[in-house]
Amino acid sequence: MFGLTLFELLLFLKQLGVTLAGGAALWGLVFFWKSRHVPAGQKNVFLGLSEKLIFLFAAGMMIAALAWLGIHSFYPNPIFAHEGINLPPVLSEIYAAFEFTTPLFFALSLFFLITLFFYRAKHQIFRRYLGFFYFGALLGTLAIFSLPAWRGVWDSIQWFYLGHSVHSIMTLGTVAVLDYLFWLTQHSHHTHKYLYPIFPAISKVIWIGLGIDFLSVALIFNKAFDPTAKFYFMQTVVAILIINGGLLSGPITKKLLSFKDGEKPLEKKWAMLMGISGSISIASWTTITFTDFFWSLTLSYWQMLLLYIFWVGLVYLTYRLLEKVRV
Repeated sequence: MFGLTLFELLLFLKQLGVTLAGGAALWGLVFFWKSRHVPAGQKNVFLGLSEKLIFLFAAGMMIAALAWLGIHSFYPNPIFAHEGINLPPVLSEIYAAFEFTTPLFFALSLFFLITLFFYRAKHQIFRRYLGFFYFGALLGTLAIFSLPAWRGVWDSIQWFYLGHSVHSIMTLGTVAVLDYLFWLTQHSHHTHKYLYPIFPAISKVIWIGLGIDFLSVALIFNKAFDPTAKFYFMQTVVAILIINGGLLSGPITKKLLSFKDGEKPLEKKWAMLMGISGSISIASWTTITFTDFFWSLTLSYWQMLLLYIFWVGLVYLTYRLLEKVRV
């Protein structure tokens, strides 16, 4: 229906799972490092944030594992760029990449299961060496992302494959981590006192990730440009992301940085604006990633745009519902 296939859905879930795991590993490592370089009063806050991300990492690994098993039963699918630019690798290139990434994924899964054992049985040891786990997990996810297909030589196309995949950790993965942590700490204003000042750095990482994707597309633009309805839809969503990113990194960030411990929560209008902007961000990145893996879409530009608006609204309603849940 509408050009969607089960195999393409599995590819999307694989990408989503590894992206969530990579984003959790990246920011889990950052928060663990900060816990080692802040005053004693802040140590447990950042260590706690780092520890909480193990559950997001677990969710990503479970999604990726289920999808990974399904992918091996289907014909490998072309790889597409987020801006609607596509360059399908030949079958042999994808098989060559699987020879490297499949053992890496199972090694990463085993590494995670060992860490999970220490989390349950030896929690103090787990907390002490949590940074080593996140460092290894980040290297593992980056290695998996680096080889969606292998040409045997690092030419412009191979660098496009790498940049197109790796940036997802810095964009969708980071946005997912941010939303997850805000949901977990929604009633902990003391935690927000230390989390809000990191927001500008988080925004910069997302901007850098988007820049990496643009640079990777520039490497193959002349070979793969295809002005379809999907292409123009992707441009629209990217434009919305850029405008929304300016709002997040501008007035919203300025308001968050003015927050002081002991104050009441953000005013209702600012909380609503932040919720809408955050919903647009996560909905846009998931839309880009999802659409990315469905080459044969038969939907028109306006149909895709209406579905996107519906998805943004659904994400916001879900956000408001979860906001009422005390963790």
